[in-house]
Amino acid sequence: MTQRPEVRVRFAPSPTGNFHIGNLRNSFKALFNWLFARHAGGRFLVRIEDTDLARSREEFTAIILDTLAWCNLSADEPICFQSQRSDIYAFWANELLARGALYRCYCTQEEMRQRARGVSPSGDEYFFYDGLCRDRKDQPDKPFVLRFRVPRDRHDIVVEDLLHGTLRFPLSAIDDFVIVRSDGSPMYNFTVVVDDALMQISHVLRGDDHIINTPRQVLIYEAAGWQLPQFAHMPLILGKDGAKLSKRDAATSVIDYRRGGILAEALCNYLVRLGWASGDREIISRDELVHIFSLKNVGVKGAQFDYAKLLWMNGVYLKDMDAHDLMARIERDIMPGFRQKVESLRDEQIACLIRLYQSRCKTLYELATYLMQLAHVPELEDHERVQMAPVQQDAVQELLHWLASTTPLTIDLIKQYLQTYVAERNITLADITGPLRRALTGSTSAPSIADIIVCLGKEESIARLRKL
Repeated sequence: MTQRPEVRVRFAPSPTGNFHIGNLRNSFKALFNWLFARHAGGRFLVRIEDTDLARSREEFTAIILDTLAWCNLSADEPICFQSQRSDIYAFWANELLARGALYRCYCTQEEMRQRARGVSPSGDEYFFYDGLCRDRKDQPDKPFVLRFRVPRDRHDIVVEDLLHGTLRFPLSAIDDFVIVRSDGSPMYNFTVVVDDALMQISHVLRGDDHIINTPRQVLIYEAAGWQLPQFAHMPLILGKDGAKLSKRDAATSVIDYRRGGILAEALCNYLVRLGWASGDREIISRDELVHIFSLKNVGVKGAQFDYAKLLWMNGVYLKDMDAHDLMARIERDIMPGFRQKVESLRDEQIACLIRLYQSRCKTLYELATYLMQLAHVPELEDHERVQMAPVQQDAVQELLHWLASTTPLTIDLIKQYLQTYVAERNITLADITGPLRRALTGSTSAPSIADIIVCLGKEESIARLRKL
């Protein structure tokens, strides 16, 4: 096989469950591969490993591809589907069989269990194939699997890992492993090597839970005469209890974070900084990440996922984003039909309210909730009107009269009116703003009265205050 001309990496998920946080950072399968390729001016490829027909589902494939698009992790070549490559796997299985690297094994599961059962020092049961069919010459008319003939004339396999350094695997601990099942379906280690070799993958960046697969895959590379990629096995993300995040844990599904109002930019920024160092800086733009990313700065110990820190980072991104962009993201990511739910507000009113509230929010969902509340004239209880002090009742009447007779309205003008009003009556703004905020926004902890009135506009503000 010819020399690889460039850095080529791949993200190869299995569509057997929701796209979870681990797929973005635990195994560095998507985000870190993409950054590594972009930094090196290389190619980022996507391969869907859907050979498990019983568990693979199109809806999970759609979620994976949609999440990659949401995170702006674009592939540089057409997406590869393993389910469409069965002829390729069959060809290479027959080729390796002809070379003597594989052999037919006719042992049944029960026969193997009876002969090859073992118990580890920890008490766990395991099966180490004893090689009964390794040198047999006959070919019985019965089902068989294809096993890899592990070399017995060498001591170990040595791999130079870009993060862990030298990894040494004794061959005595590896039995003749299955390459093709009796039904003709290929095993994971075989399909991965065939695809990575034919796709000319130069670097395999994956989680350190795959270290156990590395020696078997190296053996297949050698038997086929293919050039080895460089390996980098990276630490997993851990939960608060220090355990690995579960793929089936709904709380770690990327789609849940998206629907909960986490921004893709913030999530990717946070995940990159989780176990990767670049000084003390936390907020780093995508362009700068591409420029400075290096495997040298990746740690080798698992980092704990801290949702509170993600929320903080999300709030930082949220407060600096364009209002119209945020409006579109609310509609797209968390609340389809949002525009119809706030149809009482014009686009310029919504944009103004977003600019007013975005610095108060940690998530896009929280911002959308504020906008939903602001879109409707708050319904006031009778006791809220009755309990208003006379000074508050007077303030409402005077403000209504002033608003009706003043054009145009500006924030400074409204603030000046309110300051003059309370100064002349020897009261404070706090004495009158509670009912005004409640009438205008439905909450007593809203931003300034002047800001709210300008965003809602003259007519809408007057209508809401009249109810009070």
